[in-house]
Amino acid sequence: MKIKNNLPLILLFCLYGIFLALNVMVYAGGSDSSGYLNAARLIAAGKLHEKQRIVEGVSVSQISSHTYIPLGFTPSVNEEMVPTYPLGLPILIALTSFITGLAAAPNVVMWLHAIGSLILIYNFALILNLEKFWSAIAAILLAINPLFIFYSLQLMSDMPSLFWCGLAVFSALKTREKVNWAIIAGASAGMAAMIRPANILIFIPLLIAFGKNWRSLIYCGLAGLPFVAIMLILNHGLYGKFITTGYGDVSGLFSLKNIPLSIEAYAQYLPLELTPFALLAVGIFMPKIWRQNQRILVVIAAWIMPFLIFYSCYYHTHETWWYMRFLLPIFPAIILAMILTLRNVHELLPKFRGMISIFFLTFSFCWQVGVFARLPILTDGGLSYFKATNWANNNLPKNSIFITMQTSGALLHYTDFSIIRYDSVDKKSLEEIEKIQRPIYAMLFPFELESALEARFPGKWERVTEVNPITIWRLDNEK
Repeated sequence: MKIKNNLPLILLFCLYGIFLALNVMVYAGGSDSSGYLNAARLIAAGKLHEKQRIVEGVSVSQISSHTYIPLGFTPSVNEEMVPTYPLGLPILIALTSFITGLAAAPNVVMWLHAIGSLILIYNFALILNLEKFWSAIAAILLAINPLFIFYSLQLMSDMPSLFWCGLAVFSALKTREKVNWAIIAGASAGMAAMIRPANILIFIPLLIAFGKNWRSLIYCGLAGLPFVAIMLILNHGLYGKFITTGYGDVSGLFSLKNIPLSIEAYAQYLPLELTPFALLAVGIFMPKIWRQNQRILVVIAAWIMPFLIFYSCYYHTHETWWYMRFLLPIFPAIILAMILTLRNVHELLPKFRGMISIFFLTFSFCWQVGVFARLPILTDGGLSYFKATNWANNNLPKNSIFITMQTSGALLHYTDFSIIRYDSVDKKSLEEIEKIQRPIYAMLFPFELESALEARFPGKWERVTEVNPITIWRLDNEK
């Protein structure tokens, strides 16, 4: 495309990239971000296991197995622990860290995935025979999507899942031009599965896109096979089984009983986050487009429906607006369906094309800005965790022990302090810990105070400092 003719779009793209670069701030914070960063740190060091920070005199055999285990880890053999989360994203961060350093790597990784996703959906629209104008609208709709922005600015696997799933389907459709694209499709789907095992669902639209093209199927399978092998080897090395994950048995979280609540959440949150046009496209105009572009719509439908069905059975899906993050991998498909629908309306009402386009763009933009203003989209990326642990490093004795839960992953990443998970302490463990003659502190969020300091560790606690909203407390354990 000619640069001069697309200068406004290129300028918008650059400004958006600057916006993301200024706002993405990734720190080892809660379970997800600290889990991915701690795993990346291990991988960069050539390790998969880490020694638990055991307090002398209180071995793992004497207490609960999770007492010394921070969020994002699970106990292993020989008083070690291993990462809980899938290693696809940590591997990308670790590889990037060899160029940028570990501190900058997660920011770079998230930024590249976000920018790559916008480039991807623009080109995806082009191969669906949409004009450049509609392709640009598709990219803009994704760029201003509140959930897309929210998960572009923090270290989670949802937005990288969007990119790799989208690239897999895009490459599968490109095999109509050149069969070698199937290699990229297979590798992308493999990477998506390494980032989140449930992304294996993306192979369904790939199979439909390939049709009876056996060469594409073989190339795709061969390209995805190394990723499957790596996953199996990592699983066995970490958890002792080839077919498993660090989450353990999560079957109890999936049930057909969750479907009605999830459908209600879909009806409430998807129009909120994708504008009401998302439901309008599926419910009113999609059947007509289906008849006109059957193969394309089958691929898009096969991209959307498996994820909707799978996560409708998941317990947490209905709980809040940001749990729609599990569906981020299908957001490009929903947006493309909206654009195909709008173009179809244009063809039905040619005299009102300009009016329809202006209304659609104005409404969508105002709607998304309104949602952006109402929801806490811009976050500190876990900066409070970094500040609190940095204060502890600079002001507290090096042999201190921390009672913690929410901040446990950050303490592991940024400090060398021993960690005791108050939510994993049983009566026997508490009796052993009370014998420890070392400085004992607690690093807690407001919601943890009652559980940690009153229910689990009652005693004479003195508040030392506050790094809003985190507070640090000292226990008077002198006998």
